[in-house]
Amino acid sequence: FAELLESDGLAKLAPGHGSFRSFLKASLNHFVIDDHRRQTALKRGAAVKRVPMDISKIESTLPDPSVASPEALFDREWIRRCLDHAVRILEESLLSEGRELHLKIFNACYEGGGRQQPQSHEELAAELGLRKHDIGNHLRYARRKLRTILKEVVRDYTSSEKDALNELGFVLGE
Repeated sequence: FAELLESDGLAKLAPGHGSFRSFLKASLNHFVIDDHRRQTALKRGAAVKRVPMDISKIESTLPDPSVASPEALFDREWIRRCLDHAVRILEESLLSEGRELHLKIFNACYEGGGRQQPQSHEELAAELGLRKHDIGNHLRYARRKLRTILKEVVRDYTSSEKDALNELGFVLGE
């Protein structure tokens, strides 16, 4: 009722369109429906199955090259070459699309942008004059694109879609 009074909802009341009681019942019904919609609404992307991809942690999951078997060294080098190739394609693609900011954010977060360690989203947002949320959005776009590119790179080495997905999982440490 407070919302009805605050929103000046009584101004919609027309004497020739029904009783006051009917108006109140309809207003309450609309309020309950709107409240239910607000509470049960999915946030943008909430129903989407998220597949995490953090290439900065892939290196730590690989075997130590100083004690690794030749097979493990081969796997490590193959993963590194696939990732390097995919990142080069990503850089070219983002630049050709005019998305230099996406590339700058991707490089700063994963390669450190020439620094010792990658920057946090907060530091990067402050440096670029963006919101932390914007950094996350730009980074998600670049990661999604990298995953697609990486899948294509791996697909070139496999004979079927199933093998490509298995190899992609292997490269990403999934």
